[in-house]
Amino acid sequence: MANLIGGFFVICHNLWELRCEQPEQAINLKDRYQELLGRRQNFKLHAIVCILSYLVFGLMPIVVYGFSFRQSEERELKLLVVGAASLLCIIGLSIGKAYVCRPPKAYVKTVVNFVILGFMASGISYAAGVLVK
Repeated sequence: MANLIGGFFVICHNLWELRCEQPEQAINLKDRYQELLGRRQNFKLHAIVCILSYLVFGLMPIVVYGFSFRQSEERELKLLVVGAASLLCIIGLSIGKAYVCRPPKAYVKTVVNFVILGFMASGISYAAGVLVK
């Protein structure tokens, strides 16, 4: 939960910094905002979608953990259910990213890249948790 709150401020800062960044005047250099998000006129829409998706997909594993197996408190099953929910969130977000990218749309490549990255990050977090324990 602390990472979710801290990350919220980082995302807001990065969005604002990207918005305030001036496009380069050179012909060869492109506007970073337009490359990443699209037209600058749609900043409010981009910010709302970015923040809402961050909060919804970031809260999903926490909510699943809180409401799964409330009676039995089986930690291994909770971990498995949270992992499955997180995997579904990663797959959904990566499909959304592939959908909004310019053609050619490499759905499989994008999903595989993000799933591998998610497994690596969760593995490191799990190992750190075990070492701290």
